[in-house]
Amino acid sequence: MLKIRSVTVGALATNCYLVGADDADCIVMIDPGGEPEVLLEEAREMGKRVEAILLTHGHVDHIAGAGEIQRATGAKVYAHAADAAMTKKPDPYWASLVGGVEACGVDVELGEGDELHLAGLDISVMHTPGHSPGGVCFITADALFCGDTLFAGSIGRTDLPGADTQAMIASLRRLASTLPDETRVHPGHGPATTMRQEKAGNPFLQDLPGA
Repeated sequence: MLKIRSVTVGALATNCYLVGADDADCIVMIDPGGEPEVLLEEAREMGKRVEAILLTHGHVDHIAGAGEIQRATGAKVYAHAADAAMTKKPDPYWASLVGGVEACGVDVELGEGDELHLAGLDISVMHTPGHSPGGVCFITADALFCGDTLFAGSIGRTDLPGADTQAMIASLRRLASTLPDETRVHPGHGPATTMRQEKAGNPFLQDLPGA
């Protein structure tokens, strides 16, 4: 059975997810965007070891706690190759907005269609560029962890360096056309939702060009 704990951290209220099979002794930590000591304490309270750190993309508000957690736990960091440089050398201006970011190395570079076997789970990687070149979504069981690709009622910005509106449209089209309606959507910011709710009410998923 899938166990998910959501913790909102950092100056930009990023959702970090601690995820694993209920009977596993470990978890993956998705997007540790700040307050690493809080996230490590959450893992201790769950009685779980942090096996891996999964990054949906390389923006500072999603990686700010990754370096310290990597050092504290020895967990490997997984991120798409196109965003790996952001984690190794965070942009000083953006890092200043979240109180500073410790650089972290990427141990495993992800690509489209990768299948991960972590924390007792089978996790599929879908490359969803648009908000950033290396944006990915993680899919396991009936849950989607989508970073800043899709929010409840909205989507991630496409006016930032490296963003691409046409790539975002293509990524949203893939999500809308391939994921079952009952898929539970866990975004990088804001409340959880479902694909059914977003297909019905998210204006950015209505009449997608080329759909």
